[in-house]
Amino acid sequence: MRGSPVLSICRCLPPLSREQKSISEGELGYFILPLYFIVGFAQIFAIMDWFKFTLDWGGLISFIAAFFLTYIPLIGSVLGVLGAHDYWGWSWFWSIALFFWYLLLFPVFLVIGMFGKR
Repeated sequence: MRGSPVLSICRCLPPLSREQKSISEGELGYFILPLYFIVGFAQIFAIMDWFKFTLDWGGLISFIAAFFLTYIPLIGSVLGVLGAHDYWGWSWFWSIALFFWYLLLFPVFLVIGMFGKR
């Protein structure tokens, strides 16, 4: 998870109190990290469906490829959007909102960091 966009966002926010070293150890970090893994779990299956039906791969090969590509920033999100839109029947808006949530919430985190307690 070294290149994780969630951890990058967490590191740019100020600490919640003087005792805490980073935001990822605070309350917001406890919300973001599980959300990242829950969305990633859904993303695995969206990517798997995209590989299975678009490239006509088998289920096991699709799952293995999806498992490795899911947590690569941008690549996993783009493939997840394609799978959710093309094979789950989701609109472009909701597909993008689910798999690019970390980019959509970045302005919120930025405002929290700017106006949060110092």
